[in-house]
Amino acid sequence: MVRLVLGPPPATLLNHPDDPNDTQIFQCLSRCCQDGKHEVIGLLATPPGLTLASCRGLVITCPGAGGGPGPTDPCGGGGGGTYGGYNVFGNLASELAKHGIAVLLMHYPADEPGRPLEGGIAKTAEHATALLDWAISQYGSPQMPVALVGWSMGGAVAINTGASAVRSCEASMRGVATIASMKEVAEGAPKTLVDAQVPLLLMHNVAGRCTGANSIKIAQSTGRKVEPLLFPGEDHGVKSAFCQLLSWLPPLFNS
Repeated sequence: MVRLVLGPPPATLLNHPDDPNDTQIFQCLSRCCQDGKHEVIGLLATPPGLTLASCRGLVITCPGAGGGPGPTDPCGGGGGGTYGGYNVFGNLASELAKHGIAVLLMHYPADEPGRPLEGGIAKTAEHATALLDWAISQYGSPQMPVALVGWSMGGAVAINTGASAVRSCEASMRGVATIASMKEVAEGAPKTLVDAQVPLLLMHNVAGRCTGANSIKIAQSTGRKVEPLLFPGEDHGVKSAFCQLLSWLPPLFNS
């Protein structure tokens, strides 16, 4: 038996001296097993004074396959990618609170989910679904407004998780955004989203050998109903993604 419990962060998790975030905004969602083992699987930021149930909605973020900044290494690649490239997820947690929107950052207990094409994508989609199921239980309604944002491998996870939620009517899916996504999405998942009129934002860098082909391929699988947003000269972290998301996400929760 496994329980998910929300509480204060462990003493050693969010105390890195170079962490760019106000870590006081985070509570930790932990997986608690019968043997007494606790593992942090998510960082929740809600607007001041609000519970998850009283927020306008929730954004769940999905990191890549282990690289990028996170609590244990906010300046490098040994932090599990929890904060996203250029701290995009950490910044969203801070800024979306001003709009009454909560943010739940997926956190890998062991700093990485495994190789993407050897079960990592599927394993991380299960992780994302567990976060979504918990959030719905706290919100008290299957019509909880939710958006998903994923970086790199997390882009494929966000698309797959969002499509599954649409098919099961598990949540009111308001949008899915990807940042430099892998192309290995479940067959039909992008089309499921656009056919359900769920906005799909595909952002990708274009520099060196990266031509944005992954996001272009995903866009094509929607029947060309979506055009990817490409950023020439940017690296895999896609620094411009934060500004795009900050303007794109809040209106999704207006109704």
